[in-house]
Amino acid sequence: MANKLRAFRDYSEHSVINLFSHIDGAVDNGIVVKVNSATNWWTTAGWQNNDGDDTSVGMLGSVGASVTNTVSERYGVPARVANCGVTDVPIGMTLHQVAEEDENGEKLIYNPRKAAEMQVALSGQALPLVTEGLFLYNVGYAASTAIVGYNARVGALGVIVTGGAGHVVGRWLGNVDADGNALLQLNIMSPSGTN
Repeated sequence: MANKLRAFRDYSEHSVINLFSHIDGAVDNGIVVKVNSATNWWTTAGWQNNDGDDTSVGMLGSVGASVTNTVSERYGVPARVANCGVTDVPIGMTLHQVAEEDENGEKLIYNPRKAAEMQVALSGQALPLVTEGLFLYNVGYAASTAIVGYNARVGALGVIVTGGAGHVVGRWLGNVDADGNALLQLNIMSPSGTN
């Protein structure tokens, strides 16, 4: 996975939403997401007040190997988000990655301390989403992807770009440097028509 967020981050914990998990098992940090509107076996579209009762808790399946006459399922957060597309309404940007294994192929479910150190949420766990703040964002080496003073918009698969027709999610405070990073002022506001 390619991390989009670098070490410089300045945001308030009041701008973080911890109520959703991601529908995919592998997601980078720094990806703009939307509320998952499709109902499936999770039976939840967006967050609902009864997400904590017995009928809405999602079971994610076996933690490891399935052994006859044993149950080793784990619980999951039923309210889900998905990567935002160009025409979708954004809710926030991922602060952590979603992954199941570390760099050595070891399951992170068995090593929660390492998952926390790597800033990784497992699939089904609550994924922190941020709505505003300053971030050093990796846009790659294309100079047109971040231009100082221009609006930052949602591009394909939730990646933040300069041009296009996606919703405005902030403003670039600097051009791309030699390492492919640019300073992003994130401000995902509630959509009231056009952003």
